[in-house]
Amino acid sequence: MYLRILKKDLKRKKAMNVILLVFIILATMFVASSVNNIISVTTALDNYLDMSNAPDYFTATMNKIASDDVDEILKNAENVDSFGIEEIIYMSQLNVLYDDEPLNASSSTQLLQSDKDISMNYFLSDNTILESVKPGEFYITSYAMENAELDIGDKITIEIEGVSKEFTLAGGIKDAVLGSELMSMTRYIISAEDFEAFSSDEMINSMYGGKFCYIHTDDVEKTRSEISEITDSFITTMDRAFIKFTYVFDMIVTGIILAVSIILISIAFVVLRFTITFTLSEEYREIGVMKAIGIGNMKIRGLYLTKYAALSVIGAIIGLLLSFPFGKMLMSISSKSVIISSHDPVFINILCSVFVVTMILLFCYGCTGKVKKMTPTTHYDFYLWELLQ
Repeated sequence: MYLRILKKDLKRKKAMNVILLVFIILATMFVASSVNNIISVTTALDNYLDMSNAPDYFTATMNKIASDDVDEILKNAENVDSFGIEEIIYMSQLNVLYDDEPLNASSSTQLLQSDKDISMNYFLSDNTILESVKPGEFYITSYAMENAELDIGDKITIEIEGVSKEFTLAGGIKDAVLGSELMSMTRYIISAEDFEAFSSDEMINSMYGGKFCYIHTDDVEKTRSEISEITDSFITTMDRAFIKFTYVFDMIVTGIILAVSIILISIAFVVLRFTITFTLSEEYREIGVMKAIGIGNMKIRGLYLTKYAALSVIGAIIGLLLSFPFGKMLMSISSKSVIISSHDPVFINILCSVFVVTMILLFCYGCTGKVKKMTPTTHYDFYLWELLQ
């Protein structure tokens, strides 16, 4: 009898069962991949900052407003464990030309610096550390390279106050401090020889020159108070917590996917409730017959749970298999600006799939509670004969 009822139900509700199966597949795929990626990016960010030798406190100054010797003050600060300083030149989009037009790097501030005084690790596309830059070449922040639709080998011209040089793109870099799109700053790293051509110009150095200070300390607050005499020279300051926050957009995509997966599960629950309610009301005679011949409520509910358990398991398995390539596609978005170590996502994906199946079965169990309220059919001989046909 159980098999006949199940077969009858599956034949009559093909479209509803297929729709439900699709929602379970999508929900499992989205939940497994998005949860796994959020965990990966969150844990990888701290490792990435450590690998990059990112500072605990970062400041930027401009020569035209700096009146104190920043280097000397940082050397004498007791709470500063170590620091590095990079000489930079501030530019605008008008100073960087591509095909005789301002380069659209999707950032308002362009920064020029040399490979001579690099104070942290910048990573190339293969995750190796940038050691030096050849004369006539330049490296640019990876996201800016993509936004500007630049390819390796493309040429740009940097022109500041009459000093002009042409450069060839050698590749993109992952920049832990300024590498997120939220920072809206594009860093160009050139050779010390090429940088000297710009920085040796007195007007460029005094009007557009500046410094990036990378400060390592165990107590940021005490360090701030110690160097308070030069804070007026800072045009930008941020601690490591804020640097991490700037990568929030790298998790937005996976966060949206997780939200979509929750919506899909909710829709699946609505479809389930409608299907189960409709099925129970349509098959009240069959249920009455089963009660009349002594079949208990739990066994009757188990009949319907078996069907939805089978649909959930099939959908979860398919969704689990699809979550691996889908997760890799999502991860490629974050890995453009953050180094993410290789890891095994199988356990987390399986756990999420089991969670989806469990939630669906618990919901189904609650929806079949109406079986308790149904009464046995007194004239069940005809219905029993009809059911077994």
